[in-house]
Amino acid sequence: NKEVLHHLEHHGAELLQGTWLQQFLLAFSAGSFICMAAALSAVLSTDIHGYGISKLLQSVAFTAGFFMVVVSGSALFTEINV
Repeated sequence: NKEVLHHLEHHGAELLQGTWLQQFLLAFSAGSFICMAAALSAVLSTDIHGYGISKLLQSVAFTAGFFMVVVSGSALFTEINV
């Protein structure tokens, strides 16, 4: 859809307009959310005997990290620089 592409182009241009410090802080906060989600994923799946339940908890925890990145407005390094 052209509207979605236009929106993504505008959003990317806004991110690139920021200073290097703003870009660094956005990327750092996004990376922190992903790291916290990975740690939570490992903790939640510890001592779970069911394989399916363990994988479900891991995926829910890790998805929560990406959700926090999107909701907070943070930007991953690859999102800014690619």
